[in-house]
Amino acid sequence: PNVAPVTGITVKGVAVTPAFAPATLAYTVTLPEGSTVSAKDVKVQGPDTGDVEISYASNKATIKVPSAPGDPVYTVTVTVAP
Repeated sequence: PNVAPVTGITVKGVAVTPAFAPATLAYTVTLPEGSTVSAKDVKVQGPDTGDVEISYASNKATIKVPSAPGDPVYTVTVTVAP
């Protein structure tokens, strides 16, 4: 099997939970009240991190991190605390 090129994901300095594991594709991050998220706030560690795609709904931002074609797509759901 292909080894995932991503080794970690943070949003505004907050690491994803549960702790990053290449075989796990879905993560969450909770940010303080009033936070906003843009692509520059998402840091993807690894040699081949691809682009960051963000979509919004209410107080949640869903971030997809594709790398090369055929590599895993990691999804991070960011919730802003009420």
